[in-house]
Amino acid sequence: MLIANCNVDHSVEMTGQGIPLDAWYPRSLGPGAFPALDRFFDHQNKTPDAGAVRELEGLRASDEAWYRSVQRNWRGWSFRDWRLLRYLDSKGSLVLPQPSQPSLPDR
Repeated sequence: MLIANCNVDHSVEMTGQGIPLDAWYPRSLGPGAFPALDRFFDHQNKTPDAGAVRELEGLRASDEAWYRSVQRNWRGWSFRDWRLLRYLDSKGSLVLPQPSQPSLPDR
């Protein structure tokens, strides 16, 4: 989604200049903003002040679960949705392993 990508790419968190990203706004744009938000979260997790986006990042998994449930109905499918589902599938599951299980990235 062009708007979400532009907002993330030009935010102060990503470039060091500009205005801070209101991450709730791209989330309000819907599932098409998932790739832009994922890029933002990945970048924020590498910074010391990453705690500011933890709440929003936690909602990301429930947003994806809702989107996938809507896409189970074939009548709702579109090429754009197919591409987004391919992206989500390539990212892997957002479910964290149980503490007793080791993280296995090859799975």
